[in-house]
Amino acid sequence: APLMRLGGRDSQAQAIPEARLRGMKKALEALDGKDIDVRLVEIVIDETVACAVVELPATVPCAFKFPHVALGTKPGVPPERAAALLEQVKSGKAGPNVTSITLPTPRPLTGTLVLA
Repeated sequence: APLMRLGGRDSQAQAIPEARLRGMKKALEALDGKDIDVRLVEIVIDETVACAVVELPATVPCAFKFPHVALGTKPGVPPERAAALLEQVKSGKAGPNVTSITLPTPRPLTGTLVLA
């Protein structure tokens, strides 16, 4: 099973210049189906979503300011909500119902990169 699903469009991806998006797409297509190593560095949870902040290899482009994996969402909540939550946490504007756990030692993970 894939570790991460890369795809979709949201407000962050729409802010990326078209030429850069084409370059990112080409790089991701070259990696499609290949195993990659990531490092899990933080878990962030609120009442609607749980996500894991990851460090990606330099060869893996990411449209998000904070690369992450959405671990789960409340029914009806899109996984893209994770990016908004991380923006709030990293800017110090997270609400009181947000839990952020920075791992004392990053956890290495290997997974298959799958384009959606």
